[in-house]
Amino acid sequence: MSLRAQRGSFAGWFLVIVIILGLSSIAIRLIPHYIDYRTIRSVIEDMVADDRVARSNATQFHRTFRERLQINSIRDFDSANALTVDARSGQLTVDLRYEVREPLFGNADIVLRFEDSFERVLR
Repeated sequence: MSLRAQRGSFAGWFLVIVIILGLSSIAIRLIPHYIDYRTIRSVIEDMVADDRVARSNATQFHRTFRERLQINSIRDFDSANALTVDARSGQLTVDLRYEVREPLFGNADIVLRFEDSFERVLR
């Protein structure tokens, strides 16, 4: 086989570049949402581990949560709909459930769903 035949055609290289650029565009849109999720998750884990915060009522828990999100530069998060706090019978349960819709192209969207639950026995 000649060296020229092994190099590939212009159309082949163009297709590879288009695929790489498309995947890069998707990654650039999705990665920030996963970084925010890890930050939100870390904030909740710290709050559940903090004895003073874990023993507070649901309203105070939500207020502290929003303050800590602002400290971590997460400003557009709807904590009222995404976070459920239940502190009954000596157990704290915090459920995190939310979706993020990211436009891809035209009328096609990518939907990311994040769900997690945190529990702690209060003594």
